Amino acid sequence: MLAGTELQELRSLLRQPHLAARRVAVGIISSWTADSLVGVDPLELLAAATERYPCIAHEASRPTEQLARLLWSQPRCVSTAAVVDSVLQADQHARWAMIRLLVLRQDSQGVQAIQFLLSMDGFLDVLTPPSYAVFDPLLEHSAAQDHEQLLDLSALAQGFAELLIRPGWTCQIAAFLQQVQQAGRLDGAARCQVLASASSLASTIVANCNAVIGQRLSAESNADALQTLTCLASLLAAFHRPDEHSPLYRMLGSADPLVSVIGVVALTDCGMRVGADRIEMLARDPRTVSPLFRALDDLGAAEIIPLEYRTSRNLALSELVEWLSDESELGRPPEEIEWLGAWNEEELELFRFRMSAPHWSCQRGWMIGVAGAWTHSCYFAEDEMTTEEHIHNLELAVENWQAPPR
Repeated sequence: MLAGTELQELRSLLRQPHLAARRVAVGIISSWTADSLVGVDPLELLAAATERYPCIAHEASRPTEQLARLLWSQPRCVSTAAVVDSVLQADQHARWAMIRLLVLRQDSQGVQAIQFLLSMDGFLDVLTPPSYAVFDPLLEHSAAQDHEQLLDLSALAQGFAELLIRPGWTCQIAAFLQQVQQAGRLDGAARCQVLASASSLASTIVANCNAVIGQRLSAESNADALQTLTCLASLLAAFHRPDEHSPLYRMLGSADPLVSVIGVVALTDCGMRVGADRIEMLARDPRTVSPLFRALDDLGAAEIIPLEYRTSRNLALSELVEWLSDESELGRPPEEIEWLGAWNEEELELFRFRMSAPHWSCQRGWMIGVAGAWTHSCYFAEDEMTTEEHIHNLELAVENWQAPPR
């Protein structure tokens, strides 16, 4: 149990110009638990989390966030008004911990406070996008906690519908709205607004993906667009059996095959039948058969892919193409790729691939990659070493790649 003076001493250490003193303070906070704070005034702890202290450069420690998190075990020990005031004054690290404190109340006062903050002019401009599922505890609310009534989340959901278009927010907000819809917690007006916002944004992204077909875009920007579209497709699939004007059908008919995969999966999730010709076209493409198989397999519907395209060799080839297309690898699919054989009792499939000028790897000619039990490539030329040496180097590379940095 801590005395109130110890919290004041801690705040004094965090204000010190000496780095060693601030590191000592961070270590003290890390040793505290909710039980050790029984004798501390919650408002004083909230004030400590609200103050701005000199940063500790090049370290992940966030003392204000750590202090705010200590209140999570008793979220109703401070008023919503006090938390709102603190959110507006706190640094960027503490803000989300304090908003989470409002969420953990699981009552109408907390929900109204969140709505107030997110609708305040200019507040979202200084609030970093959520990096974890902040709002999920609202869905865990028990009817017995609030006079035998579930929390009304419809008004909050309508506000969230407007946040879908904010960069960095879409996936978190779409996932939460999907859960709210699946739990049957939206009224008619909220359903219409969420559906309209998600449909509009999804249609815009599909149109943008179609417009840049054939252009050399960064793999990172393309991956971001596909991830966002996947989240929106899952949200749309949670609402209804789509009609012919649904954005899901625009995804299905997209000129970008990876967008088309998202449409196939979402429509299948809705219980809609997708034409066999579209499935076969995507299954023939080494860029798409692996992501299509994984997503449909998660739905228990992988059998709609023709069997000849679900072989281990074909899926391994697609996995290697996915790997090589990453921004940190080739940056796009290899221009040529050929199967060389199986290795280690068919756990690995060996391939060779190459790129043409002006790609940075073109002078290396044919290079070796593997997929199956694991996927990797070191970009050594095929004729630099034997197959056994290639495999050995690839195994070493995978071990080092997966090892945590020192």
